[in-house]
Amino acid sequence: GFIDTLDTEQETQEFLQIVEEYASTLPEDESAETKSKVIEYCVEQDKQGESVEFKTLSGQLDSNAPEKFEQFVALKKRERREIRPRSESTMNDDASSELAHGESVIKTELIPDRKSLKNYLRYSGKNKEVTLSFAATALGTDISFDASDNTLTIKNLPSRLLKQLKPDTTEN
Repeated sequence: GFIDTLDTEQETQEFLQIVEEYASTLPEDESAETKSKVIEYCVEQDKQGESVEFKTLSGQLDSNAPEKFEQFVALKKRERREIRPRSESTMNDDASSELAHGESVIKTELIPDRKSLKNYLRYSGKNKEVTLSFAATALGTDISFDASDNTLTIKNLPSRLLKQLKPDTTEN
């Protein structure tokens, strides 16, 4: 038989891209709050060993329009499915018809990958001499990344760090 092997990391990445698209349709102040709510809910569900049901999450995000997020997720999942290359369904006829039938069903829940969820909100890393952690929202504003030479440029340094770097000067 056909066994559905769950790639939770890949599914979570796809879900987070959809969350990003959804958040971009909202006013700026609601966008960040919505992303945080989604991540908090997903992490909480994961801690309890529960899957994330889009219907429940959708209701928590917007009580005035409880189906809005759920419908957006379903629409985006359908769009992504239509874009997939044809070669995936060119197996023998029995398997491809079974697959085609199964593929028409859009999943209504997610088994989240917690690492992907945390990386969505924060970037972090360290080596022998440096430890860095910053909100993902800072990338592109206070923090810029140059992929050609693997450098980060940080603006608006924390005042405590500035005091350590410039102990002689006093800030007003």
